[in-house]
Amino acid sequence: MSSFSGRKVTVRSTTLKNLKIASEVLREVRHMLPHGPGNQEADVVLSKGESWARASVARTRVNRSSTVLEYARAAAEAQGGSCKEHASLAYAALSTRTINAPVMRVNDRNVDHSYVVIGDPRDPQWGERNTVVVDPWVRLPTAVTLAEGGPLGYTLGPGGDLRSVNAPPDPDATDLLSSIQPVSRAEVEQMLAENDMPAIGDALVDYIDENVKPQVHFYDIRPSARDPSVKYSDSRLSGGKTMDQMTSAALNYEKQANLALQRHRGE
Repeated sequence: MSSFSGRKVTVRSTTLKNLKIASEVLREVRHMLPHGPGNQEADVVLSKGESWARASVARTRVNRSSTVLEYARAAAEAQGGSCKEHASLAYAALSTRTINAPVMRVNDRNVDHSYVVIGDPRDPQWGERNTVVVDPWVRLPTAVTLAEGGPLGYTLGPGGDLRSVNAPPDPDATDLLSSIQPVSRAEVEQMLAENDMPAIGDALVDYIDENVKPQVHFYDIRPSARDPSVKYSDSRLSGGKTMDQMTSAALNYEKQANLALQRHRGE
């Protein structure tokens, strides 16, 4: 933590508003996907494999031609997913709001990763300094500008979904988020049994280690921000405001996830 400086970064007033919106959406997605990503190792271990199992359920409900809202519904109902499902759910949540910037769900140019941005770094009206990244897939999701992005780098590649500046709320997104019927744990267990997999527990984690990890990459990507202690300010906000405002429950979750991962690795 000593490398975190608490330095101040000046952005436009509208960017401060968009950072606040991003923070709200990150909390909403975390609430809807409480078990964490299905390919973040710490979440898999702490949830005894449930995060991976629920991500698997989500993937059975979509295909390559599915829309962003279909991915969002699959994620919310399964209460799980990987980066694409997390990003789609964030995009759906943002689509229920009118925002004074374009909103895009994008695929990164350099790494296999999906996330959402508010703004457009290719347009000088926003640039990297005033484009906000919304990435709920990382373990420590924090609203951050593109210029302050963390270890993933956030180099925008193709964008498959776009909402224009000040687009009205999307009624389909609103209806989706108000009509979610989550998959029960019993249904997840049934899926595992039908595929001859162990029930949620240590045996499932061992199964994932032995049979899934050799074929699929798992991650331990923690912050979305290079320095979560950065304080954002406009010309009217002298002290600046940090976006790193995790609840005590979220902090406790991360502590438990770290301990579980260390034990699993034998550290």
